[in-house]
Amino acid sequence: MLLSTFAAMGGLVASLAATAILTRFGIGKTRILSGVACVPVVALTPLAPALPGFPALWLGVAFGWAFLVVVISVAGAGIIPRIAPSDRLGTVMASNRLFVLGIMPVASLAGGAVATWSGVQPVLWIWVLLAGASALPIALSPMRTWKRIPASCDSSGWD
Repeated sequence: MLLSTFAAMGGLVASLAATAILTRFGIGKTRILSGVACVPVVALTPLAPALPGFPALWLGVAFGWAFLVVVISVAGAGIIPRIAPSDRLGTVMASNRLFVLGIMPVASLAGGAVATWSGVQPVLWIWVLLAGASALPIALSPMRTWKRIPASCDSSGWD
């Protein structure tokens, strides 16, 4: 219960801080920096048994992970509605939710299978790599320079 409380607190603090973070860094840098920041936070999970303060470390990981996930979510929240044509917005949002949320049960089953086969530690390190890799699509796209959503991306001119 304490772990869940710290995770919820991380999300709450992020929801309060996200606007200031976005104002300072912009959409692109916020998403990239948050994705990269996931690496040390998530890396604490497989390293935790070897680090001092092992039980308390889980609280920091829960807080940090939830904080970063919420900041990334807030930074990307307005993009799809602005760039998708209004007559296709429902389809685009449904597709986005399918690929973002639909992969979770598949990844959970795959992670469980790999953990059964190779152990928990390798799966946790795969999580670290994937968390860091989440910044790559943004870092390699034009979005990396966005302070705000450019007017040229507004879907009102699309057919």
